[in-house]
Amino acid sequence: MKTSERKWLARWIWPSDTAHCANAHVIFRRDFELASPADELWLLIAAESFAQVWINGEAVGRTGAISYPHHHYYESWPVGRWLKPGQNRIAVLVRYIGMPSGFSCPKDPGLMVELIDGKGRVLLATDPEWFALPLQAWQGQLRRSEWFNLDLVEILDQRLLPADWPMVKIGDQGVAIKATPVPGVRLKVMEGRSFPKPEFAGYTRLKLIAAGFGCDWHERHEQPALAVSHEEIVRAVSLEEGEEIRLPVPNAGEVFTLLYALERYDKGYPLFWVEAQQGTVVDLSWHERLTDGRYDVRQSKVYSTNRYILREGWNQIEPEDWCCGRYLQLTFRCYRRPLTLKQLQWRSERYPLKRRIAFSSSDGKLERIVEIGLRSAELCFHDNIMDCPWRERRQWLGDLQRIALVNHYAFGERALVRAALRQAVGLQEPSGRMWVCLPLFEEYPTQSMEWLRAVVEYERYTGDISLRHELMPNIRLLHEWFLQQRDENGLFCLTKPPAMNWMDNPMTARLRGYEPPFAVENLRYLLFLDDIGWCFSRNGDEKQAAEVACLRTDLAARVAARFFMSECSLLKDSLDECLEPTFSELAQALAIVARIPGIDAETVWNRWSALADANDLRIIRCGPFGKYWTYEALGMLGRRQDIMHDLLRWWGPMADAEGDTAWEHFEDRGSRCHGWAGIPIVALMRHLFEMDPRIPALRVITGMEGIDYLSCEVKP
Repeated sequence: MKTSERKWLARWIWPSDTAHCANAHVIFRRDFELASPADELWLLIAAESFAQVWINGEAVGRTGAISYPHHHYYESWPVGRWLKPGQNRIAVLVRYIGMPSGFSCPKDPGLMVELIDGKGRVLLATDPEWFALPLQAWQGQLRRSEWFNLDLVEILDQRLLPADWPMVKIGDQGVAIKATPVPGVRLKVMEGRSFPKPEFAGYTRLKLIAAGFGCDWHERHEQPALAVSHEEIVRAVSLEEGEEIRLPVPNAGEVFTLLYALERYDKGYPLFWVEAQQGTVVDLSWHERLTDGRYDVRQSKVYSTNRYILREGWNQIEPEDWCCGRYLQLTFRCYRRPLTLKQLQWRSERYPLKRRIAFSSSDGKLERIVEIGLRSAELCFHDNIMDCPWRERRQWLGDLQRIALVNHYAFGERALVRAALRQAVGLQEPSGRMWVCLPLFEEYPTQSMEWLRAVVEYERYTGDISLRHELMPNIRLLHEWFLQQRDENGLFCLTKPPAMNWMDNPMTARLRGYEPPFAVENLRYLLFLDDIGWCFSRNGDEKQAAEVACLRTDLAARVAARFFMSECSLLKDSLDECLEPTFSELAQALAIVARIPGIDAETVWNRWSALADANDLRIIRCGPFGKYWTYEALGMLGRRQDIMHDLLRWWGPMADAEGDTAWEHFEDRGSRCHGWAGIPIVALMRHLFEMDPRIPALRVITGMEGIDYLSCEVKP
């Protein structure tokens, strides 16, 4: 439901004298009468940044769709079962992030709500009659990371929550602030959420792997995660797991720690109850891995620890945002009598994807490679399509293309992919330049090209032409911007910061303050021109498509003349004469896929492979992200056996490891769950099985070296 289809009676509201500061939490409340129960009642809600809703004391739901500055999502929930004839009360907790993060771009705060019946009649709407109470219980503005613009650490002092939480008696406390209209909310478009919400997916088993006492560091570190990282267990304790656990009292200057392993990499909400004395502190930490058997984020600098300060009696603890990883740690401090912990659980949450493929092989490692790819992609679908669920949770353009392509082959989800591609145009400046993601304002030019490839692939795999029609003005603008980024030799060269070339580039040209032309960017630009020409042709602009084809022919000849070294039959990476030539896997693969004139693809790949086998210091190997193009090149060369061997060599260690997700780097550094690293699924289905994911089929391959059989089925 779009605003163009209905007239909003609700108004954006926010407390008039509440500063627009980061990490603001406001509880809104309204009492209202319903004359009689209706057959159908819907709550329409939008909030900057997030909201949680209760009706008559029952939790109804949380908002979650990522909103960019040029538009905002609202959500529609059926709420009839929580309402009754007569007096009703709605309470809405709004969390305003107020800083660039993986979830939000800074906009003015606000809440907008309507309650409508099945005929569209508005029964309740936000207006100046709503009451609001700014809360002091959520404290501080500590970031989740020192080097990424991530979200804020949750520090909640439950002693400061108002009485009767969450159905607070605002008007009875003498501190009520009547909410007033917010004319400054910078939202140009209001759109109904067009894709499903993540949903409850069961409980993931937790296994206690360590418990005991350690030295208390919390007074030496403001950041809870750093305190926890120092608090090694020095006196282990044996505890019997069960519905209820009795926690012993530490000595002065000590903490008590419980460390759990999840049965699988997962995302969701840890939830438990603690019976405690006033002022007890609980730190809730989660991570993908352990360091020397313990939680430690001093190297990663991703501060995945929340802190909860408890009131006397029973306290329910549940993060306001989902957590993820393979390990959960609970650290208890500042208490002097035994604590009781009960009903500890991990509630999994999933975007509703349906697997459409079934893969089997005589080689169990290949089966595990496919499974970790599928699971990683599943975990990267949420309210957006994100880089990784543990660290960044941002919607990078290049990552979006890879994950969307895995999706086209494995799941066939359309709504979120379409929404993400539309949303990305909010990254485009009037000049046509597109940033890689928000809130990181940096340019990887190849990632902008990957966005267009994702738009093209969306149409090819879904048959939906409406997205291209809608985005053609943005596509034209992006094309025009790239036309301006040429040097005196007619090569693509981006010289203005903040810019980076390609991600597998270890050279230091960026540190010298300028960027010489690189083969990878120019080769990828040729494929971008192919996509531009395809869009023009499909749009009926044959003249412009022909102009693009001429431009491509000219650039391909320039690339061959400047980068191809005939004496070694390879393309060098850089035209910087101060650097010894290097030969990247990515440049050779892209040259094959782009069909550079005057070079023999077989010779190029054979020559590069020989240098790679000899561990020549001049070669630059691809990481998991760049391997997509390697497999495209090998597929064009018909080298199915080479694809198989390469998958087993580089993804095999992931399959052999304890985890069940795909890593960011082959060397197992960085994050351990990236949906785009599931690209072996595409390589297998596209180049070995030669399957069209849109057509149900079963294919079996036999006789490959070292493998008795491979089987893949695409289900309806």
